[in-house]
Amino acid sequence: MIVSPGRAYVFVHIPKTGGTAMALALEARAMKDDILIGDTPKARRRRHRIDAAQARGRVWKHATLADIDGLFTTDEIGRLFAFTLVRNPWDRLVSYYHWLRAQRFDHPAVATAKAKDFNGFLQDAAIQTALAAHPANRYMTRADGVEQAQAYIRLEHLAEDAEPLMAEILNVYRTAATGGISRDEWERARNKLSSRVVLAGERPRRRLFSVGLEWAHERTYRSVADDLRIVESITLDGLHDVLARCSTAPPPRSSPDRARLPFRDRRSHTSILTKVFDFDHRSRNAAVLPIAPLFANRWLTALPPLWLLGAGALVATLVLLAGW
Repeated sequence: MIVSPGRAYVFVHIPKTGGTAMALALEARAMKDDILIGDTPKARRRRHRIDAAQARGRVWKHATLADIDGLFTTDEIGRLFAFTLVRNPWDRLVSYYHWLRAQRFDHPAVATAKAKDFNGFLQDAAIQTALAAHPANRYMTRADGVEQAQAYIRLEHLAEDAEPLMAEILNVYRTAATGGISRDEWERARNKLSSRVVLAGERPRRRLFSVGLEWAHERTYRSVADDLRIVESITLDGLHDVLARCSTAPPPRSSPDRARLPFRDRRSHTSILTKVFDFDHRSRNAAVLPIAPLFANRWLTALPPLWLLGAGALVATLVLLAGW
């Protein structure tokens, strides 16, 4: 399960429906205050945020909307776009059966799957009772008994059923495009992306991966300083052009005294800005505006990648050994 107050959605993970892939895709762009519940890497790192929380039910990767009552009020959940993945029941049961047979923990369903063939598993009374007690709409029912599901996305009809979700995402872009982006929002998002570039450059593993990937695909090398110059070259007008292309809405006029949007939309804007910068980071505009220094050790960004330093040290060592 993923609850994102900032982007106003909740993803409910029904077992054996491909939900882990969806969770990984969503958490890759998670906001810092998103609640990630599950066993994915980022969810494990954020688990401490909900350890002491008093919820109505079990808070785990397959929690229902009713289970998280207490973490969030019914009204707060009601304002979110709730969606989930569902799957052909036969395929889901085949997947469930084989998954159970591979498990080692002590549970009646595991024992049943290991002791019986698939037909016997389907005919088992305890298995039938458990399945009947957990239909898809049970996961999407809040503590007040109201079923809340803006989208049931069938795995076999993903493109068709995901249209409400895509419309919700596109609507956020449209809101940003028609409402406009203030200079303050633009600068905060650009500073955030610059920080990400610098931090990635100071982590050897991420830096080497980035250099290797770019070289393998494009035969080019860009230093961290080059990436920062690209980020700094993005203008507010250029950002509005990108938003207009994403949303199919006309680009808004920059206005310093435009009406402020609700808090939730402003937070969505900052997230959109960062995403747009990532998407369009290769574009170069004529106007380059400076940003505030990010770190005292920013001079490190001008250094060559660590693999070059390592190669140089190796060559020097070999030369010294040969001379000795």
